[in-house]
Amino acid sequence: AQEAGFIINCPTPERVRLAPPLVLTDEDANAFLAAWPGLLDSAFGGNA
Repeated sequence: AQEAGFIINCPTPERVRLAPPLVLTDEDANAFLAAWPGLLDSAFGGNA
């Protein structure tokens, strides 16, 4: 995720947290959501 410009962590198995806490614009949120499937594939080797 860091390579894609995002800092995330998982405080519990059910949650993903963006760090540091940010006030997001719609553009920021849309960029993260568009990148999310690829981030999961990278993290889990395409098995997400």
